[in-house]
Amino acid sequence: MQKLLKFTSNHALGKKPTDISKALSEAVEIVNPICKKACIRLDLKLDDEIKVLADYDMLELIFVDILTNVIEAMPGGGDLKIYTTKEQSDKVKIIITDTGIGIPKDIIPSVFELFFTTKQEIKGSGLGLAVAKNVIQDHGGEISIESKEGKGTTANIQIPVFIPVAGHLSH
Repeated sequence: MQKLLKFTSNHALGKKPTDISKALSEAVEIVNPICKKACIRLDLKLDDEIKVLADYDMLELIFVDILTNVIEAMPGGGDLKIYTTKEQSDKVKIIITDTGIGIPKDIIPSVFELFFTTKQEIKGSGLGLAVAKNVIQDHGGEISIESKEGKGTTANIQIPVFIPVAGHLSH
């Protein structure tokens, strides 16, 4: 497991200017058939052309994993809202909100711990959010969770915006 986390934190070779909305859109395309089957309504509002210095495949992978968790938290259907905003000039904020079962307040501090899961053993490994946090931090970002049991959950992700500097790459 340590090798997996080390891989996700040192996987910097593939970082290049990446359209964050495209990575999110493609992650949504992957999970959209499951959303339709589960009666989950999607509301997607993504700003165009917000670039981050990132490994596109790693971002898409963690977005799919986060969205899979969201879908599993809405067994009776519901609403899933995903949007991006550039509140500060140097960070893009990705907000993923659901109307699912929510997370009990006492569990929220543990959701990013390695091997922590509320799912049955056969369904969850407890790796998803720990790896997602690791990848987001490797991209200079942060992730946090807000939730109300029975009301839904919001994941807030912030990643530095890519700002080209004459002669070399920067973020």
